[in-house]
Amino acid sequence: MKLKSYRFTTLLRNLAVYAVLTFFAFFMLFPFLYMLSTSFKVPADTFRYPPRMLPRDQVTVSVNGYDQPLPLYHVIHNGSEREFVLTQSNIKIGTYAPAENPSATVERRLTEVKPTGGAMDQKTVTVAGKEQKLYDVEVDGQIIPMILVSQTTVGEFIDPKNPSSKIYQNVRLSTPVEDLTWHPENYSAVVELQGLDRALANTALVTILVVIGQLATSVIGGYAFARLKFPGRDNLFVIYLGTIM
Repeated sequence: MKLKSYRFTTLLRNLAVYAVLTFFAFFMLFPFLYMLSTSFKVPADTFRYPPRMLPRDQVTVSVNGYDQPLPLYHVIHNGSEREFVLTQSNIKIGTYAPAENPSATVERRLTEVKPTGGAMDQKTVTVAGKEQKLYDVEVDGQIIPMILVSQTTVGEFIDPKNPSSKIYQNVRLSTPVEDLTWHPENYSAVVELQGLDRALANTALVTILVVIGQLATSVIGGYAFARLKFPGRDNLFVIYLGTIM
């Protein structure tokens, strides 16, 4: 009974030791693993915050009417998450409403509306005791004077399957669609850098000279400390050890 208890205790102790050693081994190796993974990332992914372990690229989609592939996003539209492509960002959008019914709002680009009466003689209206400027806003083919309720900066998203379907939303509220993508061509780009051969040759030369110098001085110094007796040898040896530790 005591033998079984001893074996069980030994097993638990060994497992605990292995667990601690594994944790510290991973802790020590993590920076090297992260650097290795980063070498396969594109520059934009390298400086992303918060950082990510594995390299990822945003998915792009080719859409009819656009020359370049467009980035794909997860967008919440009408209460459900759908995939839209971003065609343009930093679009200034205004929310407009009739002065007599401020709750009936519509959204239009600031460049799509014009001041009512012209820029030099823009008409105004008093709403809730405040004077508001009027703008000509097209709604269902009709020009209706409205007040500017608010404005913001958004992105223009379209359905890749139906490019005529457009929505406007804050880009920060949308999530990019990303795939795990490795870029081994980064190493080819480094090899093709101008002057890399000279840098490698200089590194090899300096390394060889440093190793030869350290071996020579270490052998001579070791012989002196081991074979020769001179005043202060032990104290000097302790000081020497302190400088290399």
